[in-house]
Amino acid sequence: MAFRQQGERVAWNAALGNYQLLRNQGAPASAWTIDLGGRVPCDRLMLEVADESFSRPFQLEAIDDPQNIELVASGELTRRNGERQETLVITFNEEEQVRKLRLVVDDYSNQSLSISSISASAPSRQVVFQIKDPQSPPLRLFFGNSKATPPHYDFEKNLPAQLNIQPVRTAVGPAVSNPDFKPEPLPLTERVPWLIYLVLAASSLALAMILINLARTAQRTEPRPLEESPVLDERGA
Repeated sequence: MAFRQQGERVAWNAALGNYQLLRNQGAPASAWTIDLGGRVPCDRLMLEVADESFSRPFQLEAIDDPQNIELVASGELTRRNGERQETLVITFNEEEQVRKLRLVVDDYSNQSLSISSISASAPSRQVVFQIKDPQSPPLRLFFGNSKATPPHYDFEKNLPAQLNIQPVRTAVGPAVSNPDFKPEPLPLTERVPWLIYLVLAASSLALAMILINLARTAQRTEPRPLEESPVLDERGA
């Protein structure tokens, strides 16, 4: 059994950098770096393109980790002659937690697309809580601890799928640093990164000394003369 209810989406403008010319799979292409402003949930992009007609293959990549680039979506951006210049929508394969994306469009022998702006979108998140005692605003919302365990309150389990009372909507103010937060100390290798190179240099030096001592010992050792073996006659005596 399932309960379906009309959802709500939130959209915001993404920072769009200048495009770069490159080659993608042997073909001339253009690439745009898109900054969502933070590592946030996102499942689609809306592109405003000024060109009247085009048909270009594209691929969208998550590049937060340059060593582990992930493909988010791929397909073809298309607009035919005479069509209205509507917003082009790129839907991800699945929702991603990402900050930086790279849009690569294969141009072949055509000019790069004239992308004027890009917006990002995702299903809106709703925080529902019950206030028993009157509280004077503003309320404080703490976030950012990725290692925090889910609380699993009883209130969550007893909350109906469809609320009878519409929750009061409020706006979130600017984020500020928590002065009481004390981050966990970094591992020793991150606090003192040069220590790894020092250990490697000491190990290499010790290995070199061992090899030198072995070489000197081998040079001082004189070879033993070969012992004469008895000669056997034809009868084996």
